[in-house]
Amino acid sequence: MVFAYLTPSRKLLPALMRVGLVAPEVGSKSPTVLLWGVPINDPERGNLIKEELQTICRHFNERETSFSEPDVVVDLEDGGLIFIEAKYLAANDTKPANYLGWVNFEKAA
Repeated sequence: MVFAYLTPSRKLLPALMRVGLVAPEVGSKSPTVLLWGVPINDPERGNLIKEELQTICRHFNERETSFSEPDVVVDLEDGGLIFIEAKYLAANDTKPANYLGWVNFEKAA
């Protein structure tokens, strides 16, 4: 995967700047990256983010055995968080207005 290469090679931040997702004033500190909820480079900071994601999933009453999470999380600390969902060759799933699962999100709002 692209992020598994860009992160340890320290090319992720320049790539994100090049495509306009990160402003140059963010600095040069290497971002913390999680792939499918698993930290790949900064275990201490990454596990804090992972725990926060799990707390959010619990708040939405998701089953602990099947938490949803973004495919990629890039933590820039004071520069913000970037969430990326990869959909290569996948259909863009949509749910109708009468989908029974919407009640989970309505309760959490």
